[in-house]
Amino acid sequence: MLAVLALSGGWGLLKLLARQGVHLPAVSWVQSAVLLVLAGLILWGGLVVRAYLAGKRPKLNGLTAARIAVLAQAGSLAGALFTGWYGAQALLALENIGIESQAHRLLTAGVALGAAIILVVCSYITEGNCQIPPSDDSLESDVRDPLPG
Repeated sequence: MLAVLALSGGWGLLKLLARQGVHLPAVSWVQSAVLLVLAGLILWGGLVVRAYLAGKRPKLNGLTAARIAVLAQAGSLAGALFTGWYGAQALLALENIGIESQAHRLLTAGVALGAAIILVVCSYITEGNCQIPPSDDSLESDVRDPLPG
């Protein structure tokens, strides 16, 4: 939902700026690389927390695991915003695809859009890895006898 709001708001802002004669520079390849590195680091952190919860990584403490979970949540929100922003830039460039510079803008914005989607996916995976599994006691209390009496 956040990505859709960012897409519509970003597209409207870019259209308004284009009517005023203001054109933003093309998306840099560095931006895509930074998003991909961030996605990889968040995913790696999630795997570390998963190993910690399984008992295979006793040196990690709970505070660090909680910080990785918060980083994953921030990554998913930022990734959704970046998805909308780069999607809006790609849509604007798609309108003038016949112009060579707009084709290059579409390519770089599309790559950044893909990197932002990867960031969201890696963040969601990490959020899932950071969830504490239910204890055995709570599972036993949830199971009810099908034949009372």
